[in-house]
Amino acid sequence: MNPETKNVRTWPGGPMRQMSAERFSGSIPFAREIDSMSNAGRYVCETCRLTCGGVLLKDGCWLCDACATGKARKGRQMTPEQRLAAGARLTLARQARQTAQDDQPTA
Repeated sequence: MNPETKNVRTWPGGPMRQMSAERFSGSIPFAREIDSMSNAGRYVCETCRLTCGGVLLKDGCWLCDACATGKARKGRQMTPEQRLAAGARLTLARQARQTAQDDQPTA
């Protein structure tokens, strides 16, 4: 279970980051508490509001590379092998779910 995260400005005029009171995947301990939250995650772009690995200050706004350069964001590309493996995992999960439903007694 992931704890609740909130997008918070790290200092007045500074970049926004995902913050949480509890540790979560990819978070790091932050140097100080902000609104009782001390675990920082990824940066948040002020324009598209999506998380990213880093932001840069352009015209007074903290932007991801895609927004700063005006280019569309690229999604993660899967190799054909990764795509096949993901499909196989989904098939196994569907089969396991169906088997579990079939094994339940009917009322």
